[in-house]
Amino acid sequence: MSSSGETLSLTKPIDSLPFKEQYTFERRQQMSQKEKQKKHPDGSVFVLVVCERSAASKLPPLPKNRYKVDENTTIAKFMVSIRDRLTLKEDESLFFFVNDTIPASMTTFGELQSKFLNEDGFLYVQYQEESVYGC
Repeated sequence: MSSSGETLSLTKPIDSLPFKEQYTFERRQQMSQKEKQKKHPDGSVFVLVVCERSAASKLPPLPKNRYKVDENTTIAKFMVSIRDRLTLKEDESLFFFVNDTIPASMTTFGELQSKFLNEDGFLYVQYQEESVYGC
């Protein structure tokens, strides 16, 4: 999302394979370097995010899985955008995981990038609905 709240998508509809399996490390690194060379007109700094459903999720896949997200955007704001793309109802839950941790809703993508950026230049975010245990 840019400072205006806009999320910029970078890809066409995704295949069923995870992003890391679709492309070699070298190709992913080339893609991220190419995107990082592009400057945003208002000087915003973006984090390159790959957002995919977790293997355990029954939610639908996103139509696009790569996003340029303003470094000041919070997880909460990004979640609203992803919920809209998944057309979830208000009572349907959604959780994000970054490196097997659930980030706090007010964590910014800049903070996540500084802790969890992959060597290929992308920040990987997985989503899933609430897990229900029991009968």
